Amino acid sequence: MHGMPTFIAYYTKDTPYEREAEVLRESLETLNLPYEFYAENDRGSWQANTQLKAQVIMSALRGGFRHICYIDVDAIVLHRPTHLLRLRHMPVDISVYVSLGGAWKSGTIYFACNDKSRRLVDRWIKINKEYPETLPDGREAWDQRTLQMAWEDTREAQFAPLPPEYTYTVGYSQEAHPEVNPIILHTRGALKHK
Repeated sequence: MHGMPTFIAYYTKDTPYEREAEVLRESLETLNLPYEFYAENDRGSWQANTQLKAQVIMSALRGGFRHICYIDVDAIVLHRPTHLLRLRHMPVDISVYVSLGGAWKSGTIYFACNDKSRRLVDRWIKINKEYPETLPDGREAWDQRTLQMAWEDTREAQFAPLPPEYTYTVGYSQEAHPEVNPIILHTRGALKHK
């Protein structure tokens, strides 16, 4: 596969996300990209299900891959993600898109499979357990917020921002980056299934 990271995604069993997974799988197979999908039990709420992300990523980080690219299951890979190939030759442990307001967007996340990444994700899992619903500042404990908190707590893993075309989100990205040609398109199917 010429060094391309393995694409990691998960879906909750017996939910509409199973169909989303089929669409994502087709897009990965069309581009001949390696992938691993995880089927998880529904935890009963959208937020609890999204916090499964950290545990799925930890499983992948321990799974013998050299590097991974987590992608939300309600996404489609439209073009070959060549930037991800370049990351493996750089001193980068984690790469996510950072919005114009400074917030991390966790729909697409690149990880090098190493101890620094595993320690970061371990901290992320602990923060999710500590704040299952609400953060100390009153905001909802979305997985992207708890990931950013985990990195700010540890600051050991080398970070690089991911270009906006790798987390191109219907609605938001069309307004924020109208000039960008998406490579990984996030359809926001989650909004239909909340």
